[in-house]
Amino acid sequence: MNIDKDDQYIVIASDGMWDFLQSKDVAEYLIVKDKEKVHLNPSDVSQNLFDMVMAKAADESKMSLKQIMNLPGGKRRNYYDDTTIIVFDLKH
Repeated sequence: MNIDKDDQYIVIASDGMWDFLQSKDVAEYLIVKDKEKVHLNPSDVSQNLFDMVMAKAADESKMSLKQIMNLPGGKRRNYYDDTTIIVFDLKH
């Protein structure tokens, strides 16, 4: 992968994220934050992406965010996969 001098983050995630978000969704989120002149640390980026995933999972399942977050372990798999998101900040 070629990294450009303007690249700010590298996002690596499990299929739990990619089941709900496309690369363009992640890029658009990061571009908006950049235009707002908001610098997020990697943990904020990963948390915000995770929140986006859970909101989409809840919406697709016709549940509230609270309902989907409180599903017992055995039932979660029916609605969303385990999600791991790693974000590297290339500027700091």
